[in-house]
Amino acid sequence: MAGKEKLLVRYWWEEMNGKDVYGAIQLYDEWAPTYDKSIRRSNDVLAERCAELAMKWVNFYVGVTKPEKVISLDVGAGTGLVGRSLLKVGYRYTLHALDASTKMLQLARKCRAYSYFYCDVVDGRRLPIATNTYDMVLLCEVFQPGHINWIGMHEVIRITKPDGYICLATLEHQLEHRYSTGTPNDQLMQHVANGNWSVAEKVVFPKAFENKFSGVCLVFVVNVSDPQLVEFEDTDEQELQCKF
Repeated sequence: MAGKEKLLVRYWWEEMNGKDVYGAIQLYDEWAPTYDKSIRRSNDVLAERCAELAMKWVNFYVGVTKPEKVISLDVGAGTGLVGRSLLKVGYRYTLHALDASTKMLQLARKCRAYSYFYCDVVDGRRLPIATNTYDMVLLCEVFQPGHINWIGMHEVIRITKPDGYICLATLEHQLEHRYSTGTPNDQLMQHVANGNWSVAEKVVFPKAFENKFSGVCLVFVVNVSDPQLVEFEDTDEQELQCKF
């Protein structure tokens, strides 16, 4: 693949410039066979850190609520990096996967971490998932241009049970990248202001990506079953053509 020898973080931003989500899907379908190799080359440990933090809160949730079963969803599951990492830290509950790339999901099936698969896009439209389905939703490295639309985060909240958790992991600088609608962190905190969720924990991991870039994991506890929609103007294509 062109540019495969570049730093992975630069590759993501350069190749995603100007692409909508369907352009991103095509890129990931092509990248799928070598994606895990690219992640290993970049010394990317965000999936592992995300899984470790999620497992901590799953254990807390089980201890407090004592549910009959626990069911989680990996949004942007890709080839199953988070699923495999969860198995390594002792996750033995039900786990579903959602990704827009069929080629990625085909590889995720092979890791045997997931029992159900959705091929769909988180873009603000209603997902084919019932309200209050999941005890935990994980989103790892899905906030680059052409990926999850921030407007769609209310859907992630909707499908999570009240008092359930949403674990979000990304590169720290991506939360502060400024679009016309503000920064991603602004939009996450607006959900806090609206009462949709509360911050349970925030952890920064230095040198979590390519031995240089810091990662951040945020855990939110969901407060509502019918989240108030955070209204932002649509971000135009020029705004997505950002340079790293």
